[in-house]
Amino acid sequence: MNHEVRGPSSRILCVDDKHDVADSQAELLLILGYEAWACYDGRSAILQAEALHPDICLIDLNMPGMDGDEVGIQLRAAGRPLKLLAITASSDDEASYRIKAAGFDRHLVKPVDPALLIGILRRFAETVSRDGQVRFDDQSQAGLVPMCAWCRKVYVDGGWRHIASDDRVHLTHGICPDCLYEVMKNEAPCAK
Repeated sequence: MNHEVRGPSSRILCVDDKHDVADSQAELLLILGYEAWACYDGRSAILQAEALHPDICLIDLNMPGMDGDEVGIQLRAAGRPLKLLAITASSDDEASYRIKAAGFDRHLVKPVDPALLIGILRRFAETVSRDGQVRFDDQSQAGLVPMCAWCRKVYVDGGWRHIASDDRVHLTHGICPDCLYEVMKNEAPCAK
């Protein structure tokens, strides 16, 4: 049984006027198996979102030209199913108000713990589904389980485990916590 299945909600747009921030977010997400792009201002983000149709956008709040809250408002106005995550250095009441008013789903304050970000992205992936894609919560009925791209553990029964081969179709999407820890330490991914 061989099926090609695209991972759910795997298209992520990273928007930050600091190029190194947007680039590093996109690189991490690419390593984890997502499709990810970086852009560096609000106007480019709107254009890229129209062209790429991301499922999730990570957006800095304070940027020159067009702030992240305006980007969020315009993306929401386009009417596509989309999760918006504000990632900003601002944690004051004004920032929180702007983020809520723009319709963001979550607000994280820099620097963001990569494990926290990945957990949020996985939860977002559970709730966003586009035509032809399988949602995480539908996988058990479809005979699909997520699989770590490096160590080949699969996520079953609420945890990452090595299991004997069976008839399930595995999604090569994501990374288990053990391999993520090794990647964050800049060491080789775990073996086995």
